[in-house]
This record gives sequence, structure tokens and C-alpha cells, in this order.
Amino acid sequence: MACPRVVLLILIKFFILQTALSSSWRTLSGKPPAVIARGGFSGIFPDSSIQAYELVNITTSPDITLWCELQLTKDGVGICFPNLNLQNGSTVKKFYPNYKETFSVDFTWKELSSVTLSQGVYSRTPIFDDNWPITKVEETAASSLWLNIQDSAFYAQHNLNVRKFVVSMSRRVRFNFISSPEISLLKSMKKSVKRTTVTKLMFRFLNQDQIEPFTNQSYGSLAKNLSYIKTFSSGILVPKSYIWPADSYLTYNPTRRWSLMLIKKV
Repeated sequence: MACPRVVLLILIKFFILQTALSSSWRTLSGKPPAVIARGGFSGIFPDSSIQAYELVNITTSPDITLWCELQLTKDGVGICFPNLNLQNGSTVKKFYPNYKETFSVDFTWKELSSVTLSQGVYSRTPIFDDNWPITKVEETAASSLWLNIQDSAFYAQHNLNVRKFVVSMSRRVRFNFISSPEISLLKSMKKSVKRTTVTKLMFRFLNQDQIEPFTNQSYGSLAKNLSYIKTFSSGILVPKSYIWPADSYLTYNPTRRWSLMLIKKV
């Protein structure tokens, strides 16, 4: 009798393939939309697992970019993992139960090579947990890859240079997008990626009240000065709250369907 996990995997792949082949896209051009697959097909499989990335690649849409959340190991190996702390999304505690914190910088790649991935969102199915190892950046096998660098300052404190890693890795892996919430990193990367038209640098805004360390300004304040952001970035990423304020609500009007109601704070 076939393992339920294998049967489910076959059904998922068949369904996605059939849907991709039969869909007519309701975009302005009629073509498939650009899709950024964060961690691959992470709604089903563990985020950033090889299977999650591979399933995205069989959807046949020509405009899919795989998102890799970059983390560095103690010996400078780049891995794709959704969180700075490895505990949420992997079986690291099973192998290293005596560690209070489990950051990638605490381990060499050899030490992490036996750790497997698990579903980090507990409301999703755990049926595919403990099946695939942590993915190195060069293993994503993406035709279009987005590298997000969230914590370069943290790695600098552990004598790891993110910029040098990215420049070195770019000789083997093509990065279509590199994003970060750290202006100093993007500025330092600008000259490194200037020779190629493939890589676009993207500035990632954090919550409006958080402080960007290079400028010592809040991200909310920086959002009002996009002409400055444009000097080192090709585009921006913003949290939903920038577009859909927390004090905005949907109201239902039978004659006008859904409408947006803005409630201004006093």
C-alpha cells in the first residue's frame, strides 16, 4: 500500500500542473502574473526545502522567482532558512538539545547537514516534516532567484561578511533580486552588482516606527523620501500596513459591493 505522504505528493503535483495548464490569467496582458515564491511552495512543504522549491518550478509559469532568506553558518556557508533562529522550522533541537539558542552562526555546515526541515506554521500540515535537509543557496536551482538579507549587522558581530559572501556566490549563482532593510549593505552592494543588468537591489521597509541603523531615521520617515531611496535601490518592499492602514476597515454596501472606509486617528 502506498504511503499516504507519497499519494498526497502525487495528487498535489498533478493538481498544480493541471491548474497551471488550464488557467486563463485575468491580467491586463493576459499573461501569467509575476510570482515571488517565498521559501518555495511553503504552504504545503517546509519553507525553503528542496521539494518546496522544486514544486514551484513545475507550475510552468515563466515568471516565477524563488525567494531565499539568507542565513550564514559559523564557517560562512549560505543557507536558505526563513528565520534567524533555526528552532522554528527545523529539527535542530532533536540533534542539539543542549543549545538554548539555535542560530545558524552557532553551527558549521557539517553540523547542520544532518538537520532536517519542518513546517514552521503550525496550522499547516506536518505530514512532510523531517524529510529534507536544510538547503544551501546554490542548491535552489532557480532560473530566477531573490536573495533577502535581513541581518547583515548580526553576522558582522560574528565576523561574517554578508557582502563578501554574496559577491563570491554571484560568480556561481545568478541573483535576479537582492533585498535588505539595511541601507549601508545596499550601498556597498551597488558597485558590486553594477557590472550586471540582471541583479536589482531592493530596499525593504520594516515597520514604520523601527529605526534604520545607517540613517538613524524611522522607516516611516524614509518612506516619505523615496528620491533618496532611488539613489541606491531599483525598487521597494513595504509591509501591508503601509498600503492598508490598521485603522482602515471594509464595509459592505449592497449597491456598491465592498468599499474601503478610512478612519482617521484623532
